[in-house]
Amino acid sequence: MTQEPINVGLRRQLVFENAVIGVPIADIMAAFSLSELEVQQDIAFVRRKLTEYRFRRAMPPLACETAFDIALNRRPLLDTLRKLGEKYLSSDLLIPRIGVHKVSSPADLRDAGRKVQATVI
Repeated sequence: MTQEPINVGLRRQLVFENAVIGVPIADIMAAFSLSELEVQQDIAFVRRKLTEYRFRRAMPPLACETAFDIALNRRPLLDTLRKLGEKYLSSDLLIPRIGVHKVSSPADLRDAGRKVQATVI
């Protein structure tokens, strides 16, 4: 009996959820018949979609660039992911470049403003 291929958005969601809860990449690869590169690409794409979703709704950004960041922010990342849906995860990024800069001093604020070419008073 052959298995029907799953929707791209659903696959991305499931791959990311499994990665967040600590399932080894090799097991994810086997379960979804993907290469390691495809799994890493799905994880990176969902990270960018989560960042975009939170940015568009003026929600605070969540660090999710490293495995440590993902483990630290597991619960809010999964809560946000559940709000996205398959269709949103199947579509292209609406805002492809969103930068998050930590600002702890006025000098950091000026530096971040220069990086995005903003006017800083």
